[in-house]
Amino acid sequence: MPDALVIDALTFRYRREQPAVIEGLSYSCRAGTRLGVWGPNGSGKTTLLNLVAGLLHPERGTITLDGRPTEAQRRRIAMIAADFDLFEYLSVEENVRFVLDFYEVKWTPDEFRGYVDGYALNDFLHQSAVATSRGIRRKTQIVAALLMHPRMLVADEPLDGLDEAAQRRWFTDTAEFAHAGGIAMFSLHDRGLMHEFTDGVLSLDAAPAPAGRDG
Repeated sequence: MPDALVIDALTFRYRREQPAVIEGLSYSCRAGTRLGVWGPNGSGKTTLLNLVAGLLHPERGTITLDGRPTEAQRRRIAMIAADFDLFEYLSVEENVRFVLDFYEVKWTPDEFRGYVDGYALNDFLHQSAVATSRGIRRKTQIVAALLMHPRMLVADEPLDGLDEAAQRRWFTDTAEFAHAGGIAMFSLHDRGLMHEFTDGVLSLDAAPAPAGRDG
């Protein structure tokens, strides 16, 4: 079986005069993989995840999913960003529905209710995102991403703000997602959890980071 995700000689820098954040990186994995991304602060984890999700364009090299550039497959790749990319004054439910409507995703009320129940969001559905905690905003992102039924799930520190029950649910959902043939790629602060709940780890060495945030 050929590898589904292929990163080939990837190089990226934010500005021409700055050192590369990622340089000459190659990696590949098959469908049905939970891939961890590990590295110290400044090593390029966030940049790599954004590149894989198609949010950034490589300076050199390619990233393909099932043989096509990931940049051309935004509908097939669900991204859980570190910075809570929600509409603050929409409610939790409206944020989820907006994502699904934007990508024209077909979903059922039972699916929606299953994830809402699983992540204990029932009491927060009608609250505006700006009025909720970090954990609720993270859960909102996760529910929207899972309901997209993506080919690939990319997540930057998905456990940030989550309570223990929601963390367990995340690992259960990503295991089921991979078992069904998807690829889940995510970074974590906890190296022990990284090795326990992934099928492989892509380790990044420390590299000079550009001005701004990069985990």
